[in-house]
Amino acid sequence: KKELAQLEKKYQKQLKDQDNEFKKTTKNLETKSVKSAKELAEKTTALTSMTTERDNLKKKVSEMQTLLNEMNELRAKAEQLGQLKDELKLKNAEVEKLGEQYKKESQLRKKYKNELEDLKGAIRVYARCRPFAKYEIDKGCQSVVSFKDETSLAIASSRGEKPFEFDAAFTEFSSQEEVFEDTKRLVESCLDGYNVCVFAYGQTGSGKTHTMTGNPDCPGLTP
Repeated sequence: KKELAQLEKKYQKQLKDQDNEFKKTTKNLETKSVKSAKELAEKTTALTSMTTERDNLKKKVSEMQTLLNEMNELRAKAEQLGQLKDELKLKNAEVEKLGEQYKKESQLRKKYKNELEDLKGAIRVYARCRPFAKYEIDKGCQSVVSFKDETSLAIASSRGEKPFEFDAAFTEFSSQEEVFEDTKRLVESCLDGYNVCVFAYGQTGSGKTHTMTGNPDCPGLTP
């Protein structure tokens, strides 16, 4: 019995020692587990931060690439603009040259045109016959003017026809445009600085005002 009691005491002591050792080990493991969980949380936070930073860097790289493409496009446009500027300079030079040529040609045109007008004579006389008015038609009036060609006409009388020669003779069917076409060079000479006088002569009702002034729908020489 004494030996059995000693063995039982010995086993209880060993069991107690093992229990203490187990508790100690368990406590150490729990401490390590808490420490590891804390380190894991810190590393997870760090990883999340690094992932966010990586995504931001990717975004910045994409933006930089976009900016680089835009810069390349702007550089290409700048080169095209430089070429266009060079072409514009050439065109401006051509326009300036053509302007000088036009100025010279315009001066020659004015000179030759006015010399031609001088050759035609300093004084020119035109004749224009108006159509019958309604009251003249109602009276049964007959025309006494006959046109031979573009510069001559004849007036019938009791003593026979009397011919007349003019620089131009316009019939009753001639339009305002036809009259102006034959006299517009005189107007151009006036604009070129030469002295020009154009006037209409005839009795009342012969059409002087219509020829010189006309109306808004059918302007004469002066408008």
